[in-house]
Amino acid sequence: MKITFEDISPVAKQAADDLVKLVESTGEIRFRNRRDVSFSRQERYSLDIFLKSQALLQRVSTTEEALRYIQRVPSFTECAERDITQRGWFEYHYSHYVIAVVSLYDIALILVNAVLQLGNPDRLCRSNIIKSNQWVRDTDIGAALVRLERSIQPYKEHRNLQVHRGDSPNLIEVTQSENLDLANLVSFAQSSSDTPLVEEKFLDLVYSHEAGQLSNELQSQFGEVGAALSVLLDHLLPIYKKGVAMSKSTPNTGKRWNKSDIAKLKQFVRENTPTPVIGLKLGRTEAAIRAKASRLNISLKPTNRPPYNR
Repeated sequence: MKITFEDISPVAKQAADDLVKLVESTGEIRFRNRRDVSFSRQERYSLDIFLKSQALLQRVSTTEEALRYIQRVPSFTECAERDITQRGWFEYHYSHYVIAVVSLYDIALILVNAVLQLGNPDRLCRSNIIKSNQWVRDTDIGAALVRLERSIQPYKEHRNLQVHRGDSPNLIEVTQSENLDLANLVSFAQSSSDTPLVEEKFLDLVYSHEAGQLSNELQSQFGEVGAALSVLLDHLLPIYKKGVAMSKSTPNTGKRWNKSDIAKLKQFVRENTPTPVIGLKLGRTEAAIRAKASRLNISLKPTNRPPYNR
């Protein structure tokens, strides 16, 4: 199954489009060095989502690449020239595939955390933490995460054994193939013997057949993983758009208050301007306006006259 940029990550495409518009509006490239750039809230949000969704896309690409390698096992002669074995080729790329598939769920958790702005550091974006959050639990996003987790579940044990114990997956157990078992034994004996036990073309045929069988099965299973990801991203996209819209209306969120900002705040209060309108005019959230007014001992309670001194 081939999952393209447009198919699997409208979130990334939307973020990329927004970044292009930002660059075009300023007429310059602003992201050459993140440490030297003061990002607006919208820029930070869009860039964060873009990078995390791009990481997800890259991992999808890695799984597809591993499947292609599994399907294209080199001949016995080619492997001998590279000082590797057909069995080793098989195991290496299957292991790579398993790790890549399981990590898709981990990256998806980080992306959900970023889009919903839950506030968890990436390293704490664990399944139980994200799924139990009130903005995720009992929602379409929560259901999509459960589906995605279920789809990668068959690979978790193999991944954990390899990552934490260094155990390579047993492909005989994975494929349930006696042919592969026999081929592995003959291949090992043949590589250690000066006299060929069978013609190499027979080993090549067996490995080629088993590689095709395993690749087809994995592609079928990965179809469910891809479908689960697509559903999750479909639910994240409108929330991302809303997040961008909110950040556009409050571009000064997180920025220090200067003397001019404080003077404007006091002027708006004297004019009996409603607090939400003050937030829009100053590019800050209503909560930020109330917090600053409280620290300055400024009352935001409306006076007994129409707003704007009318």
